Amino acid sequence: MKRNRVLSLILGIVMCVPFAIGLAGCRKDTSQIKVAAKDVYALSAISSVSYLQNNAPSVLQMQLLAETRPSTVTDEDVAGVKNCLGMFDEILQNNGFKQTTSKNTDTSEDLSKYTFVMEIELPNLTSKQTYKLYYNETETETEREIEDEQEEVEVSTKLEGIVVADTEQYVVKGERNFEIEGDESESSIEFTTYLDQDNYIVVEQSVENDEIEYEYKIYENGKKVQDVEIELEKENDKTELEFQIKDLSTNVTSKTVYKLEKYNDNSFIAKIKKGDNIETFVIEIVGDGYKLIYDNGFTEIV
Repeated sequence: MKRNRVLSLILGIVMCVPFAIGLAGCRKDTSQIKVAAKDVYALSAISSVSYLQNNAPSVLQMQLLAETRPSTVTDEDVAGVKNCLGMFDEILQNNGFKQTTSKNTDTSEDLSKYTFVMEIELPNLTSKQTYKLYYNETETETEREIEDEQEEVEVSTKLEGIVVADTEQYVVKGERNFEIEGDESESSIEFTTYLDQDNYIVVEQSVENDEIEYEYKIYENGKKVQDVEIELEKENDKTELEFQIKDLSTNVTSKTVYKLEKYNDNSFIAKIKKGDNIETFVIEIVGDGYKLIYDNGFTEIV
């Protein structure tokens, strides 16, 4: 699903590198998808490139087709939902992705210098969208020591590569740290996808005793414009995206909780929770944007 590719300002969230995708939920049938560095790399690569390939204007432009939207939904809410879909609509539509890693056999000048290639596939009903991450990952530091009769191990690696999506290429860089002490473990991954040196997305993922957190940092013209905290859940075999946006002026995460999930082949269900109030509406993919349809009959295109 490709829409107008305006590689301009970066104002949203991105999540698509081979780090681990943790899908934690509250129901008994909630499954946790494998938590591995390669899965995190894949997730970071897909989400970031998807966002960069789509129109990401810094000023929200809306076509208002009715009188007014519900009073509890603000311009910031709509912008947040739009930006998240810009990164994750394909992942939600396809209920996830799959990745395979192998030795790189490409002989072209710009890609042959990388040892590995990861193919990240988003299948759909009519075709398959495939991303390729060409990369080298090298160990930069390893420390081992014995303390209180327990071995402590700390390993750091560095990743450099290129994501190829159709004919477009995006430079990526990453760092991974892993620590284990007895039965406790802690790991972190940082993955950056560049449109250019001033416009890029940083994805940070941390895992401590199976608790997984993601944070997306969006940079526009060299300045950080947005932080987003994200959680992916899988319930009843459906992938759901939950996120909160951090106010950069106060460094405080909003109390508003946003949830997105697939509705049918061309639309999504959005839920915005503020305190005890929950606003639910349908989002349809239309041309180069999204059509928001509220329960009160108000419709807008963003």
